[in-house]
Order: sequence, then structure tokens, then C-alpha cells
Amino acid sequence: MNWYFKAFKNYFNFKGRARRKEFWMFILFQIILVILISFIIFFFKYIYPLDEKYNLSPLIGLFLLISTFPIFSVAVRRFHDTGRSGLWLIALFFIPIANIFALIYLLEKGSIIANKYGENSKNNSLN
Repeated sequence: MNWYFKAFKNYFNFKGRARRKEFWMFILFQIILVILISFIIFFFKYIYPLDEKYNLSPLIGLFLLISTFPIFSVAVRRFHDTGRSGLWLIALFFIPIANIFALIYLLEKGSIIANKYGENSKNNSLN
């Protein structure tokens, strides 16, 4: 859970590096929270219906909107860990078939030595 909060603390931090564990733990908790919110919406919509004026469906959209910048910033820092510019992420996002390359880059092991984006993040991270 510390990894999730670390990404929110670095909300607009696009400098430095993020190791694989930081990125994928954030994504894991993001998926768990989306499933949990979806379950809550389902529960109050079908099992225990609220009054018609209470619509909980926008909750998932609001949650994803709030977490957009942390996802993007941790992904940019993850690209930095592999020695690539964060601009790659933007380019690969707008080219549909290139999303596969973005996933491959996010799975790639980070640079062991310091690169132009900073020291090895494995030395400075939460363990």
C-alpha cells in the first residue's frame, strides 16, 4: 500500500526514476480499488437500491480522473528507469499498435547504473 501512496505523493513529479515494483504495485492497487468501487456501485444499484436521485455510477469515473496524473507520472518515471524519455509514453499512447511496445518497456528491467534521469531507484526505494 505504501507504493500506492508514494505515487500520489509524487502526483506531478515527472523527474527521477521508478522501479518495476513501484509501478506494478501501484497498478495492482489501482485495479483492486476499481474492482472494489465497482462492487460497491453494483451493491447499491441492484442489491440494495437507493433512491433514484442517488446515482453512484460517476464514482468510478471520478476515481479514474483523480488517479490519472499519478498513473501517468509513475509511468514516465518508469520509462526513465529504463533510460527512455517520458515523451515515449505520449507517442506510444497515440499510436494504437505501439501500445505493445509501451508494455514491453514497462516490463523491462531498469538500468543498474545511474542514467541521465538519476541514480538507480532500487537503492532509494521502499523495501
